[in-house]
Amino acid sequence: MKHLALFFLLLSAQTLEAKLIATCSEWSPFYFRTGQQIEGDVHTLTEQVLAQAGLTADFTIEPWPRALLNTQEQPNYLLTCLGYTRARASRFQWIGKSTKGLEYKFFRLASSQHRILSLHDLDDVMVGVIRDSHSLSYLQQHVPNAIPVLLTTIEQQLLTLLKGRVSYILLSEPALQRERDALQIDPESIVEEFEAYDATTYLAMGLSADPELVKRLKQAYVELVSQNKLSIPSAR
Repeated sequence: MKHLALFFLLLSAQTLEAKLIATCSEWSPFYFRTGQQIEGDVHTLTEQVLAQAGLTADFTIEPWPRALLNTQEQPNYLLTCLGYTRARASRFQWIGKSTKGLEYKFFRLASSQHRILSLHDLDDVMVGVIRDSHSLSYLQQHVPNAIPVLLTTIEQQLLTLLKGRVSYILLSEPALQRERDALQIDPESIVEEFEAYDATTYLAMGLSADPELVKRLKQAYVELVSQNKLSIPSAR
């Protein structure tokens, strides 16, 4: 029994020291790649928490469905940008906020004649959303008769809208602005139509992650907040 206890103690210690992979999808201006570097306020916040915990991580950018699946299945994945929903509450171990008060809105082409006076105006309307995102969850819960068109990147959202394949896209304004500028799209060609919801995102790990590792990260997060050393970005 003593040997067995020692084995699990050593296994836990190895897990705590294992190289973490911190990930999110391309999510400018919060988490994005410039050349070979990953930058953004969420990246900076994650680095602060890791340093406070005495840990390091390899930072990656993955398509959102892959980032979400890897976090659920791999014990060393740290998702830096997981939107909280009731459906996800019991499927992840939550560490702390990475953004707050981020407004998500429906955007349309300036040339479009379609208008949204209430969410019922989206019945049978095609809306471009990121696959497996909280935007998709919002659409399914609040506008069940809308037709979601599932995409993997913000770039795809904008291009799909410009090609007329959807009537609206649902995303945050900062993300829209940065991707629009990167693609050199006329700023006046896409306009806001309707405010949808405020989102808060979190640092989170899957249920297979070592609870002691999650506890260590949570403690580091709380310490930074209590010392006023952690700036949680807001889109407001």
